[in-house]
Amino acid sequence: KRMTLQWRLMVAYAHRHHADHVLLMYLDQFQVALFTQKAPPCPVSGILFRPTLHYKTFDSIDKPIWKDWLWNWRKRITLQLAFRNRRLHTVFSLDPYSLESLRPFNHNVHVVHLPDPVEVSLVSPEEATALRTANGVDSTRNVLLLFGHLDIRKGLGPLAQALTQLPDTILRQLSIWLVGTLESDQIPYAEAIESLTATRGLQVWRCHSFVSEPFAQVCFAAADGILALYQRHVGMSGILVLAAAAGKPILASDYGLLGELVRRKQLGLAFDTTSPATIAEALTTFTKNPLLGNPEQMRNFASQNRTSEYARVIFGSILVDRSLSVNP
Repeated sequence: KRMTLQWRLMVAYAHRHHADHVLLMYLDQFQVALFTQKAPPCPVSGILFRPTLHYKTFDSIDKPIWKDWLWNWRKRITLQLAFRNRRLHTVFSLDPYSLESLRPFNHNVHVVHLPDPVEVSLVSPEEATALRTANGVDSTRNVLLLFGHLDIRKGLGPLAQALTQLPDTILRQLSIWLVGTLESDQIPYAEAIESLTATRGLQVWRCHSFVSEPFAQVCFAAADGILALYQRHVGMSGILVLAAAAGKPILASDYGLLGELVRRKQLGLAFDTTSPATIAEALTTFTKNPLLGNPEQMRNFASQNRTSEYARVIFGSILVDRSLSVNP
């Protein structure tokens, strides 16, 4: 019902303002509307965030389950019907590996890879050092940052279990930073991690207040590694780009696009983040060799996902049939 109302509102505004083109910033929720609702008076483009038909081709330890197969069957039928809409102009995807799986449906629809727009600012070494000093991090510890909206998807529970499995000698080499808003159901896990400071020698910093974008980038620069312990996450994550821009290896989920990017782009270590034992093994690997990943590949990956690239691709694709020049 919400999808129908939003689609009709979009069509009404397109008529009212005599729009030349409509850009839907989240196309996923309008796939059904494309073949069940009245078309707008102009071409429509949109960003498809959750293409999954190609996930079975990824070299992932976490193989698809029956729900994935059912979901893909439903998505395949939906896309076949949606792509027949003659008003559909361009489908953007943040997943560069999804294009081949989408092209069989395209008919006359353009399918384009879209960079993930992450604005990165320079952080001075003094700022990063000051934050480490303020949190009592000495030269014997490696900082691992878990950043963002800390809900069940971010893997706080498996991380808490993994840390309890590590010997004290490893815990004394780690400083875990939990930075971002904390869902109420995740509070027990955060407290369980913090309890290891008094008894096992782990160092923990928790910051659950509002985090500005500049301060977030200081956190990335001050960390030695970034945790992306998503639980079967579908799609892209800006955490990968921020980590790469800061030149920090990422310890990430092996599932889906995240795992594939970490492996192909050599951004760090990909593993099964649903298993506390596997997480514990990855943390041990990190303490022994914090310099995971390929620095040159990280820089390249970060530069490919700048906001300027994002804007260039969107406007270049939408305006290409209107004979308007686009400044790259």
